[in-house]
Amino acid sequence: MTAPASAPTAPRPKKSELKTRLITGALLSALTLYLVWSGLYPFSCLVLFFAIIGQYEFHNFAEKKGYRPARKSSIALTLVLLVAAIFYPPSVVTELLMAGLIIVFTRLLLHPEKRISNLIDCALTTLGIIYVGWFFSHLLQLRKLPDGAALITLLLVGSAFTDMGGFFVGRKFGRIKLHPRVSPKKTVEGAVGGIFTAVAACLFVGYLTGLPYIHCAAAAVIIAIVGQLGDLFESSLKRDVGVKDSGTAIPGHGGALDRFDSLAFAAPIFYLYAVHFML
Repeated sequence: MTAPASAPTAPRPKKSELKTRLITGALLSALTLYLVWSGLYPFSCLVLFFAIIGQYEFHNFAEKKGYRPARKSSIALTLVLLVAAIFYPPSVVTELLMAGLIIVFTRLLLHPEKRISNLIDCALTTLGIIYVGWFFSHLLQLRKLPDGAALITLLLVGSAFTDMGGFFVGRKFGRIKLHPRVSPKKTVEGAVGGIFTAVAACLFVGYLTGLPYIHCAAAAVIIAIVGQLGDLFESSLKRDVGVKDSGTAIPGHGGALDRFDSLAFAAPIFYLYAVHFML
């Protein structure tokens, strides 16, 4: 999907909207951290819940453009991938992804409907399954690692403080646009500020959890950079379909994809870093 140059820019949030955003974000963060430290299964329930909502939102994007990807099949395969991630290693989840996509493509072939493009519908179905299902499965893979709760906390805190630092630093000092065609409000200064606040917050997580400081700092940089790419990716989808938010599931934040777009990109990359360098 390509972003139209003339897409409208979102107005600066009002004080009441900012207050709602901060309160909701704090409550959701507290609940998430509680479930993370409660064990794999409680945290998995949260991930599955928001993944289902995320799939609905992604398919709403596609349907606004007139396309008809396989919504039910995408949700079903997403659940299969996430449940498999609870009990099996990433290699098994990847094998299920491959087999599941073949089944989904066969379903699209054997149950033809009125479509603008079978090619685009297949491509969008694949993108939704990978973006929401496979990427999010790495959150569960992270939780299963030694010190998994601490690693997830590091990921969540790094992502949250990247957003906060980017917002407040960009609002105060932002001058140079980061990617105006996709997200006119984001600035280079805000992006850099988000990296520094993420590093500071992740170092504090290292102090609380005992994770090595050098890895906390490196992870923060990775999470901040890759997470902001995830945020820009989701922004490009929204601008392509002409919507401000992906949904209304989370007051002050919009939809599940609005809240977790950074994690979708950051989780797989951080998982690779954790496996190859932190363990």
